[in-house]
Amino acid sequence: MHIAGVVLHALRHRDGIAMTMIDGEKKDIPVAEVISNSRPGVALLFVGLVFIFATYLAGNFDSLNRTLNFLVQACNWAKTKKPKKKAKKVFSESMIQTKKMKVWKMATTISEGFCATT
Repeated sequence: MHIAGVVLHALRHRDGIAMTMIDGEKKDIPVAEVISNSRPGVALLFVGLVFIFATYLAGNFDSLNRTLNFLVQACNWAKTKKPKKKAKKVFSESMIQTKKMKVWKMATTISEGFCATT
């Protein structure tokens, strides 16, 4: 998408924007619009921060599960602070068996009624 935009701009404006991206020099610019100070220190700081962040992401990527453990320490800390509650049993075994029997009886009643009418 980006390359298509660059090609479209270059064809429409005829200003050689692709070469400007490579060498940083754009032709036919008034002196008042030229950047006087490029601040290489800020650029190096930014490149360093991007490198550190990329290294952090690469180190926390689990290739087996194809997941990214981003800010794992913060998430684990939040989980350990909350007290764990035991899950309540909503249905007992006898309640489940009773439900199964009711469903079975209903199914057999329907099938018997269907078979008797055919």
